[in-house]
Amino acid sequence: MMQFLLYPLLYFYLLFHCNRFSNRHISCAATAWNWKGWYIIVMGKVEVARKCFDTAIELDPNNFYSWWDKFWTHFILGKVVDFQLYADRFTEIIPENEYAWGIKAWTHFILGKVDKSLECYENYIELAKRRQKVSSSDNDLTVKGYLLHVLERFEDAMKCADKALEVHPSNEYALILKGDILNSIGSYNEAIKCYDTVIR
Repeated sequence: MMQFLLYPLLYFYLLFHCNRFSNRHISCAATAWNWKGWYIIVMGKVEVARKCFDTAIELDPNNFYSWWDKFWTHFILGKVVDFQLYADRFTEIIPENEYAWGIKAWTHFILGKVDKSLECYENYIELAKRRQKVSSSDNDLTVKGYLLHVLERFEDAMKCADKALEVHPSNEYALILKGDILNSIGSYNEAIKCYDTVIR
């Protein structure tokens, strides 16, 4: 019950500050429209919420959160065809943010563009390594391996699976990926061993 009171209160609070501080008018107003949109989604009026996010984008075209909110309304409405527009916009606004590239990779995958998905995911991995100053995680390598497997680049996919298992030998997803790759190249007995390791 508390969240139903919180959202409208925050909405009016932001509008009040927008009027008081004119130099923050655009960003505050856009934020207020975003919050209003999410409150309307809670009420089940997704199409109306989308119009709120449209208004937020008009006020502040480079506000990532407004585009993100609109992206999710289209996801809820099942308008997959529009995902590409938002994914492109994410990486235009925050090109150095790995999560923007991760979302774009996911979007390409949903649209069946696996080669483009792989390209974006490689950007995601590179930016994540640069920011965190560590090598690729076993999960990142597993996802990359999965994309390579879908593209039937089995040798490269296997390298990713093996590297992931070097980092984390008990990663079940990497073991399943390795089993799937072995299955694809006809090494059925070896594939079963990987699946058995997960089962045990």
